[in-house]
Amino acid sequence: MKIYKKYLLVDLIKINLLLLFIFSSFYFLVDFFEKLGEFLSFKKPFYLFLTYIFWKSLANLYEFFPYACGLSGIILFLWLTRTGELLGFLSLGFSKKKN
Repeated sequence: MKIYKKYLLVDLIKINLLLLFIFSSFYFLVDFFEKLGEFLSFKKPFYLFLTYIFWKSLANLYEFFPYACGLSGIILFLWLTRTGELLGFLSLGFSKKKN
């Protein structure tokens, strides 16, 4: 793997993990407060509610992971443009049209 790919991949993974944390915490809070009343009304043990939230959070992660990946790619290109690093890559001979 070439060094510029590692450089871009590290930044992409950082942004992706940040977005996954933000989205998953938002989904966790929404699910927690949405379903808490139903579990309390049936007088079920709290550990059962926590296992439900755990498995539901994995399903939610499966739902928004593609959106987080796409958004992290867009944010990475915006960040590279803002810091001037994209211009540096283009001046070194990298092409926008090359796959």
